[in-house]
Amino acid sequence: MNKNIFNAFIVGSLAMGLASCSENSWNDHYLDGFEGGVDYEDAVEGTYTLTPSDYSSVASLMQQVAVTDEEKAAAKAIGSNLYFDKSGLYPAQVALPSFLETSSFPYYLASNGSVVDVTYQEASAVPAEINALAGAKSYTVSAADYAKAWGSETAFIRAYAPDATAASNIPVALADAFAEQTIEEGTFAVVTYNNATQNPMFGLPDEVPASADLYEAEEFKAGKYLLFADGIVANIIDPTMADGKYSYFNATEVSVSGNSISGFSLENNVFVFTETGTPGVYYMGDDLGHYYYGAERYNNFYISSVKGETDDYKWTVTKNEDGKWSIMNVLAQKYVEYSANYSTWGEYNDARGVKPILYVANEEASTPTEIPLYTPVSVTENAVYCYNGGKWAVADGVVVLNPADYTAMGFSNNSLSDAEIYIPLYLRNKLPYAQSGAQEFVVYNRNKADLFVFDGSNWVLNNNGLETVTGRFQKKDNVWSFVKYVGKAIFDEFKEAEVIRDRSYLLVSGDICAVPVNKSNNYGYLQTASISVANGQIIEKSDANAFTFAASFTDEDAGTTTQAPAGQFLLRDSNGRYMYMSGTYSSANLSAKPTVDGGQIAAQYLWTASPNDDGTWAIKNVGNGRVMAYSSNYGSFGVYETLTENDHYPALYMLAE
Repeated sequence: MNKNIFNAFIVGSLAMGLASCSENSWNDHYLDGFEGGVDYEDAVEGTYTLTPSDYSSVASLMQQVAVTDEEKAAAKAIGSNLYFDKSGLYPAQVALPSFLETSSFPYYLASNGSVVDVTYQEASAVPAEINALAGAKSYTVSAADYAKAWGSETAFIRAYAPDATAASNIPVALADAFAEQTIEEGTFAVVTYNNATQNPMFGLPDEVPASADLYEAEEFKAGKYLLFADGIVANIIDPTMADGKYSYFNATEVSVSGNSISGFSLENNVFVFTETGTPGVYYMGDDLGHYYYGAERYNNFYISSVKGETDDYKWTVTKNEDGKWSIMNVLAQKYVEYSANYSTWGEYNDARGVKPILYVANEEASTPTEIPLYTPVSVTENAVYCYNGGKWAVADGVVVLNPADYTAMGFSNNSLSDAEIYIPLYLRNKLPYAQSGAQEFVVYNRNKADLFVFDGSNWVLNNNGLETVTGRFQKKDNVWSFVKYVGKAIFDEFKEAEVIRDRSYLLVSGDICAVPVNKSNNYGYLQTASISVANGQIIEKSDANAFTFAASFTDEDAGTTTQAPAGQFLLRDSNGRYMYMSGTYSSANLSAKPTVDGGQIAAQYLWTASPNDDGTWAIKNVGNGRVMAYSSNYGSFGVYETLTENDHYPALYMLAE
């Protein structure tokens, strides 16, 4: 699809949910000045910062409208990269509006005309390979792939080795895996496989292995069966286990030849299904007289030498369209499935595993076939392949971290953090003879991709101009659309003798500034945010933390404007709310309108500011005479009657016009 068409695309309405409100949270630090919660309509406008899960949600929404492999990869890349490609198919202006209309966005119920500033990560010079790698296909080599590589359905191991290398067989495996798909040039695939440095040994077993044939009938009948999935059969529970004990079904690897399997044990792998007296309902047990029953709460099986009459002992068995069988516990309504993640069989009520194919054990001895007599140790590795010229080949200029690499760097679960620190060390060891200017795309954490460039001494992350930006979005005709970037806000240290009214200021103490009370609350102390001061100046992404010293209040409903007395002002936050004090409390209250009586603004809404000798300012509430200060004890700004050595007047930095 043409990029311009995508940029004009407006996603249709999505399902809307109901927002829930948490209870008022309060303690002795926030109790004073407590008032009730705010209406949802009072909080529809504000700011929002995307979370990692939000990027994944956006990626899923864009994948729903993507058509080509390039478009799908670009959409998937949003969730992998955790940023938007400003020059790509799905910049934030195109991708974010659909997310803003979902219930994951806290302001999705906002009325038309509402404006929200959304903060997100954006890159402006992203190489095409980054998005292609981030959107790469994922493939794990299967048992059938290994069998094809070794040329036998029984004499093979689940790994590549010198006599059947990964380099020569993975392209074949990928071609088979995606044979029914149209693969575009430049498509990447991250492949996970097992590799051994020694060859296996194959031969005839000392004893003829048991064999079983595929059960092909459409209707299930009581009898003895093996439960098979992806080269694995289920084991019965240890017969020495006492009644009422529980376990998952362990697994045994078997060999598959046509419609038969071998390599299992008649004693350990055969399950016995007997009738209950109710058509279609069976007991499941083993040849040793045990019965297996399930539980609603747990995913394991229980063993008993006594046949129970309750529903937890009973199972239904029905055939699915794909040839697999649904074995469901009547009580728990959960299915017997093989979980590759745990290498065991359990009972699940979701698609966590694979439902079994049924085999019937042969009573007569089968003809022996070659099997592995020696299986070398293998390790799991990853590789990145690219589809070019009508075939799959190892991708040039791309390296991918293996499980052993994560372990060597001190990480578990194949998950790396601080990539800009660890990957340069990894590349230095992997590519010791790199020349200045060399570059490598590195794939890690599944599909995360970054570009590193060698400057002659060190490998350096090229972050593609990545920066945190804030985009302003407005809702019009029930659709969110991008309005503009919220530019940099520059604040200069204020050193005048008197404050200038109707200007905005940061309240600063050291390397922090005060932050307006969250819009969902209408009282509280002012929390803090880190700032950086350089040459008397603070540069922020926005003026969200600024407070306006307003000289007047205009009541749009009444059509009136009320002036503050000379030398006094209203303290208005970036949410448009006015700060006022109540009684002798040290926490501030917030209101959309100040109290005006007889043409006068109430004293508790009015403030004065006078400079101190050290460059700080005494900002005093007219109503109770208390002054604004940062409390290092609480880590917040409050309004106090007297200051201790742990309380500090704020300095003022004024927003440049």
